[in-house]
Amino acid sequence: TAVSGRLPSLLLGVFHKRSVGHVTSSPLLQRVANLHMSSYNNNKGIYGSQSTSVPTGRDIAGNETEGLSSKSSSGVQETTSTSQKHQQQPVRVGLDFIANKYKAGAIPLTMITAYDYTSARVSSAAGVDLVLVGDSCAQVMLGYDDTTRITMDEMISHCAAVTRTLDRCHTTLNMHRPLVVCDLPFGSYCNIHDAVRNAVRAVKEGGADAVKLEGGMRQPVVMDQVKAIVDCGIPVMGHTGLLPQTCSSFTVQGKTSEDATALLKDTIALADAGCFAVVLEMVPGKVAELITSTVTIPTIGIGAGPLTSGQVLVFHDIVGAFDRFVPKFSKQYADINKIMVDAVTSYRQDVEQAIFPTKDHTFLIKTEELARFKESIAVSFPPTPTPT
Repeated sequence: TAVSGRLPSLLLGVFHKRSVGHVTSSPLLQRVANLHMSSYNNNKGIYGSQSTSVPTGRDIAGNETEGLSSKSSSGVQETTSTSQKHQQQPVRVGLDFIANKYKAGAIPLTMITAYDYTSARVSSAAGVDLVLVGDSCAQVMLGYDDTTRITMDEMISHCAAVTRTLDRCHTTLNMHRPLVVCDLPFGSYCNIHDAVRNAVRAVKEGGADAVKLEGGMRQPVVMDQVKAIVDCGIPVMGHTGLLPQTCSSFTVQGKTSEDATALLKDTIALADAGCFAVVLEMVPGKVAELITSTVTIPTIGIGAGPLTSGQVLVFHDIVGAFDRFVPKFSKQYADINKIMVDAVTSYRQDVEQAIFPTKDHTFLIKTEELARFKESIAVSFPPTPTPT
C-alpha cells in the first residue's frame, strides 16, 4: 500500500476520518474540537496572529539560525530574533499548533515530562510545545523500581496537578500553555473497555488534552484500543520502538532490516488508527529518520537521533534531579540534585550552629504586649515549689 497521501491533513488532527458534525455531536468531542479551534483562532500563525511563518532558532539538522523573516498583517517584512521570540503573545497549544509546526518542518517539536506544580510551571516558562505526564512518574516521583507499579489513580492525580498549574499560569499570568498528554499506565488498556474508560478519566479527571499508550500491530497489540479512544474524540499519541511497560530488557530496537520494517509498519498502522503523533524510543538514528520521512504524522524521538519531528526527555534527567542513573540518550543540562543537597546541608548546619534563624527571619511583638504576656504566665502558671 502506498504511504504517500495516507493521511491527507494532520491539521484536522484526530478528526481526519470524521465530519465536523460528528465531532461536535457530544460534549467530549465538543471539548476537543473547542481546544482545536480555540488555538487556531487565537494563533493563526504558529507563534501568534501576526506571523505567517515559524520562528527560526534551530533547523531540523540542529544548526543555529539567526531569526525569522515574516510578514506582518500590514505586509511589511519583519525580522524576529530568538530572544524576541519569547516576548510574543503566549499561546495555548492545540492540535493545529502541533500540525502547523510539523508541516513547516523548520523547528522540531519539543516535549518534556512534568508531574507536579514545579515541573509544570518550569515547562510553561520554558515554552515547550507538549508536556507528557509520563509513567516515569513511578520512578522519579513515587520511588517505584519501574514504571509498571504506578496506578491509573496516581497518574490522574499527577496529571490534574500539572493541568491545574498550566491553566492557572496561562489564565492569570499569561504564560505559555503546552498541550498535555497523559500516559496510560501498564494494565490500564488491556482491552477496549478499559482503554476507553481510562482515557476518558484522564481527560475528565486529569484535565489531559490527549493520552499516550504503548504498542502497535505486534505485542502488545493496541490498534483496536487506539481506534476506540479516537472514536470517542480523544487525541492519541502512539509509542513504538522500546516499550518500557512490557520489555524484558532495555535494548535498542530496529537494528535489523526486519525489525526496522516492523517498526515502520507499526508507525504507519498507528497513524492509520488516528494517532496524531508517535514516540519512537531507542531506535537507530537512521532508522528513525527513514520512518519519519515515510509517515505523515510527527515522530517524537527519545534516543532516536536528531532527525525525528521532535524530541522528548524526562524532566528529572534534564535538570539532574534523579540520582539513580542518566540514560545514554539523555542530556543533563543542570545538576539540581547537588544544588538541593548542598542547600539542605547548609540549612542543617545553620540550625545546629544557631546561625539560623536570625533577627531578619523573626517576627516581633510590642514591648508592652510582651510584658503583659509575661504577667499572665506568672499568674496562670505559677512556679512549682521546689520539694524540700
